[in-house]
Amino acid sequence: MYDTRSDRLGDIFDGNRIMQVDVQTGDEQCVYLSKHGAGCGVVTTHPFDDRYVFIAGPENPTSDWTYGPTHRQGMIGQRSTPYTSHPMDARDLAERPIAGALRGGTHVHIWHPKGDWLRSTYNDALKSPQVRDIAVHIPGTVDVPSTHSRNHSGTCHSFIVTDTVDVPSSPEQITRAYEETWLGSTRQLAFMADNVIQGDVLTDVFVVDATPLTLASNHSFNHANRIKPPAGITQGRLTRFAETDLRIVKKPRHWLVASPDGSTLAVLLQHKTNPPQLFTIDIATQKITQRTFIPSGVCTAISWSKDGELIAFGSETAVYTLDTLTWKIREVAEVQDGTLLPLVCCISPDAKKIAVQVRDGETNHIGIATVR
Repeated sequence: MYDTRSDRLGDIFDGNRIMQVDVQTGDEQCVYLSKHGAGCGVVTTHPFDDRYVFIAGPENPTSDWTYGPTHRQGMIGQRSTPYTSHPMDARDLAERPIAGALRGGTHVHIWHPKGDWLRSTYNDALKSPQVRDIAVHIPGTVDVPSTHSRNHSGTCHSFIVTDTVDVPSSPEQITRAYEETWLGSTRQLAFMADNVIQGDVLTDVFVVDATPLTLASNHSFNHANRIKPPAGITQGRLTRFAETDLRIVKKPRHWLVASPDGSTLAVLLQHKTNPPQLFTIDIATQKITQRTFIPSGVCTAISWSKDGELIAFGSETAVYTLDTLTWKIREVAEVQDGTLLPLVCCISPDAKKIAVQVRDGETNHIGIATVR
């Protein structure tokens, strides 16, 4: 599944369709069409049924409410019933929103492997909109009062689970949480987090345990009415890159990915100015191990197969897999026409195909590489 944004890297949120393509036949079908001036995009699919979730911008946008980090929401649809969808997260634009409702924008929604909860990033519309948090969404209707024209109800209870601050006063405090992943079938998430070390912004990996969340949970608030995690949510640091010469790569943009059992993370790191390479982090021991040594480096996002045996990535004009038993890499396919784009290298649930994005001329295409 994919969206139809017009520019090379998808930075312009101007698509109005959610599409699906049959990788065997190439047949394409529109399953959702936005209306009233709203854009839509960033579609992801349910792990085992025909639901999908995507970002929707505001309908009937106005000068004070246009698409942006604080003015977007998750929508859930089903491929078996095209052109219909319902809001995932509820919005309540109040100083203290009701339990289960947020008051900002959510982004990149991913289902839990069990297929029940979802996760996303979040920016608040009223308090510290520049700070990014991670939210967890649990199925259950939230009815929001119509006290603001941009309020709406939702089909999930949503809660902030990361503890961020506007201005950090210690290296343990973070100002931004993002690019997260579920740790296997647990209710824990690993995520990238920006913190300040001796005046410099540094990105580390943190872990938050959302296990205590239930439909009965409620927000907590700080003195300025910023939404904070419900009681019982714990957060901790996994890496300390300030003590090493390793840094998390910002280009290509990528998301942490976890092994299916949740024991290991894959991430792109680099030594100083060396090209990005794929590393793994053992959750239990915090041991960091370099797994690729490619002269040109890794140039795409990464994905981990559902059976745990392969990690997919791209480098220059080729698509590769990394065997997690032997840690040997294998070239799967070479891009013959066009340029391999960085945001996608997605291995299929059966680990037989890898989807990539290729720029050929002035058009983006989906390319399919056969693994085995």
